[in-house]
Amino acid sequence: MSSDSSDPRLTYTQNIERYRRLLNTQLSDTERQFIERRISEQHRAYETPTDRFVVRANIDHFLKALWNDDLPPEKRSTITKLLIEEENKLSHDLEQLQFAEDRVLAGRKRLEHLRSRLNDPRSDPANRSQASRLLATMEETQRLLEEFCERLRRKIIGRDGI
Repeated sequence: MSSDSSDPRLTYTQNIERYRRLLNTQLSDTERQFIERRISEQHRAYETPTDRFVVRANIDHFLKALWNDDLPPEKRSTITKLLIEEENKLSHDLEQLQFAEDRVLAGRKRLEHLRSRLNDPRSDPANRSQASRLLATMEETQRLLEEFCERLRRKIIGRDGI
């Protein structure tokens, strides 16, 4: 980012930061909705289709990485945080809600598949132990995805009166 004060990206970033600081103050519901709407407008003003593509690709990449059986806990934690950061970038648009709901549905299907593998009496006990740990982690990830989806849904319904 350029340090030139006429750089529109700098103005955009400064506006977002100022609005976020305002959200941390005591506001009426109307004021809070107005500021949230302004944040969304600022995001949309400089968001390109490529930006959305990159964020969505990152989300898919992080979800795939979290399904890795051999992922160490500290890396899993870092990837989960990165996933949440990317999801938050999409928290201002109805189109993004559909994307998030699609990922929640896919996650539910993956969990069902993992549970069926875990409950298969023919599976190796060592594999069952690993699958059980993975299942617990993935249930937590799914919970985070569903919470994000619900927050996004409430935000959009509240803003648009749908």
